[in-house]
Amino acid sequence: MIKIAVFLLAAFAALQSGCARTESFSGRIDSDTVWSGKILLTGDVYIEAGTTLTILPGTKLSFTTGEIKTDIQRLRRVEGRAFDLFSPERIEIIAYGDIIAEGTEEKPIIISAPQQMPERAGGFNFIGQKSSSTLKYVIIRGGHTGIRLYDSRSPKIENVKISENIVAGIGLWDMASAVIKDSVIKENKYGIGAGDASRLEIINSRVINNNASGVFFEAYSSGLIYESEISGNDIGVALGNEASATVEKSSVTANGSGVGIWQQAYAEIKKNFFTQNIAGMIIHDSGSAVVENNIYASNGGGITFTGQSGGRIENNSFSNNGPGVIASGNTRPRVTGNNFFANRYAVRSEGSSRPDIRGNTFKENSVAVMITEFAAPEYRDNIFEDNASDVIDGRI
Repeated sequence: MIKIAVFLLAAFAALQSGCARTESFSGRIDSDTVWSGKILLTGDVYIEAGTTLTILPGTKLSFTTGEIKTDIQRLRRVEGRAFDLFSPERIEIIAYGDIIAEGTEEKPIIISAPQQMPERAGGFNFIGQKSSSTLKYVIIRGGHTGIRLYDSRSPKIENVKISENIVAGIGLWDMASAVIKDSVIKENKYGIGAGDASRLEIINSRVINNNASGVFFEAYSSGLIYESEISGNDIGVALGNEASATVEKSSVTANGSGVGIWQQAYAEIKKNFFTQNIAGMIIHDSGSAVVENNIYASNGGGITFTGQSGGRIENNSFSNNGPGVIASGNTRPRVTGNNFFANRYAVRSEGSSRPDIRGNTFKENSVAVMITEFAAPEYRDNIFEDNASDVIDGRI
C-alpha cells in the first residue's frame, strides 16, 4: 500500500509539473519581455518605445471578464472633438515599441475573446513611428477588432486568421501601411479597412463571409488586392472618399456587390474573375474605374454606372449575366473591345447616359444594345451575331 501511495504521489507531481500554468499580466512593458504558455490579460498592456514583446509559438492569450486593472488612454482629435482610442471597457495590447509574435503552422499563437463577453477583447494596436513588428501564424478569434494600425506603423502580417470580430478584422489609419499575405479574414462585421491616407496590400489571401465590406478604402487611402479571394461579403471591395486601389488576378464571387466605387474614388480592375455576385461592380456618384481583361460570368449584373461616374471598360468577357453593362444617370463610360455572350441585355443605356460603345462583339444575347429614356449612346464598329435583338430603341 505504501508503494502504491508513493507511486500515485509521484505520478500526480509529474502531471502537475507538465501542466502549463496561466500567468496574469497587465500594465507597462519597459524592458524586452517573452510570453509563452497561457497568458491571462487582466488589463491593458503597453509596450514602451524601444522595447520588444516576443510571443512564442503555441502561446494562448485570453482576457479576464472581471475588473480591468490597467487602462491606457490615447486621445485623438477628430473634427474638433477628442476621444479615447482605447475604451476603458476593453483590454488592449498597445505597441509603441515592437511585437514579435511568430507562431508556426503546427503551433500557432491563439488570441481568444471570452465567449460571454467578446467585446472585452481589444486585440493588437500599433501606434507611433515605424519599427519592426511581425505577426505570423497568429489566430485571433472574437473581440472588437483584431489588429489596428495608427500613425506610420507597418508590421509584417503573414498567415494570420482573424474571425468573428464585432467591428473589423484589421483597420489602418493615419498613414499606416500593411502588406497582408497568405491570410484569412472571415466572419467579421468588416473584413479589412483602410482610411486616412493609409496604404493596404492584400496578397494571396481570403477575405470571406464578412457581414458588411470585405475590404474598404476611404479618405485618400490606397492599395492593392492581388491573387486573392473576395467572396460572400455584402460588398466585396468598397472604395469611397477619393481612395484608390488596384484589384488584380483575384476571384470576386458571391458578394452582394463585387466592387463598389463612389465619391471621387478610383480603381483599376484587371484580370479578375467575377461570378455569382448580385452585382459585379457598381460605380456611382463621381467614382471612376479602368476595367480591363476581366471575366464576368453568371452575375445578376456585370457593371453598372450611375450618377456622374465614368470609366473605361475594355477587353473583358461578359457571359450569362442579367445585364452586362448598364449606363444610367449622366454617365459616359467607354465600352470597347469586349465580348458579350448570352446575356439578357449586353449593354443597356438609360437615363441621360451617353456611353461610347465600339469594337465589341455581341453574340447570342437576348438584347445586344437596349436604349431607353433620354439616353444617347454612340455605337459603331461592333459585331452582332445571333442575338434575339441587336438593338432595341425605346427612347421617349
